[in-house]
Amino acid sequence: MILRLANDLGTSPDEMERGDVPKSIQCYMNDTGVDREEHENIECRSKREMPKLYPQAKGILSAFKDKGVDIAIASRSPTPDIANTFLEKLGIKSWFVAQEIFSSWTHKTDHFQRINRRTSIPYNEMLFFDDEDRNIDAVSKMGVTSILVGNGVNLGALRQGLTEFSKNHSSSVKSKQGKEKNSKKSSSSETEEQ
Repeated sequence: MILRLANDLGTSPDEMERGDVPKSIQCYMNDTGVDREEHENIECRSKREMPKLYPQAKGILSAFKDKGVDIAIASRSPTPDIANTFLEKLGIKSWFVAQEIFSSWTHKTDHFQRINRRTSIPYNEMLFFDDEDRNIDAVSKMGVTSILVGNGVNLGALRQGLTEFSKNHSSSVKSKQGKEKNSKKSSSSETEEQ
């Protein structure tokens, strides 16, 4: 399972232009009058603060960890060091089999390619939660079950994700079994002809 833990500044200009809900960093900037050019001071200051997860995120992560489900992070952040500090402060950094957090404007598919190489988990066995349509669209095309969320992963989004994953995984398994049957039939007919 791959999910977004908290909002970041990296994609906020595009998100605000689309009319998305303001991120916490933007609220802070509005409240204090700090502009985007000064955001690095905000980020550095926030590194010293205690971060918070979305309300149900830690319980969900903990349940997956306890069940032995591999969890990874796919995040674009202008300050990956701060994201890593947050994970350490939250006491969850070791829970993730892959942490693809980098300051890049590349596509989210790059994160998934790296996660796939690192873990050998096939794309059709991944479940992804994100709040950007373009990420959902791109990653879905890779075969990843992808769920659009508004304000982090909650139990409703998790339920939706697991339902979609189950449907996608079942159809993938049936398709694979059908191909194997056809392969066996053609092999046995070739043997009979000889």
